[in-house]
Amino acid sequence: MVCAGSGIAPFRGFLQERAVIQADGERLGPALLFFGVRDPEVDFLYRDELEHWHETGVVSLRMAFSSTPDDGIAYVQDAIWRDRAEVAALFRKDARVLLCGDGERMAPAVRDTFVRIYEAETKVDHAEALAWAEQIEQEGVRYVADIYA
Repeated sequence: MVCAGSGIAPFRGFLQERAVIQADGERLGPALLFFGVRDPEVDFLYRDELEHWHETGVVSLRMAFSSTPDDGIAYVQDAIWRDRAEVAALFRKDARVLLCGDGERMAPAVRDTFVRIYEAETKVDHAEALAWAEQIEQEGVRYVADIYA
């Protein structure tokens, strides 16, 4: 899951469901949440809830704070690139990407990051990586974007 700001809204319900499933004793598969906000002290929506779910294994929270970058991680695409080996391993296991948020800057930057990861992992040229991205977007299952301008 990848989002920034209020793009967290659709993922919150999904994570609530995962928490209930976990509480019922069922084993959860991996779930990463790349979430970006400006300032961790001002606009980190649902912070307590998300940090609790991270601590209990409901989700692996990967934060990016644009006003206070940590180790060069200012935006969600930076965090995705940092964790590219893990992301690539999950993609090899048919992972799905769900993206929600800004369609003007964030979504294209995130898409580009996934293309770069695919290029690096598979050693294909840029055109082939772009074709791969278009294919998984058109399938509407492995890469689903709910974006707004």
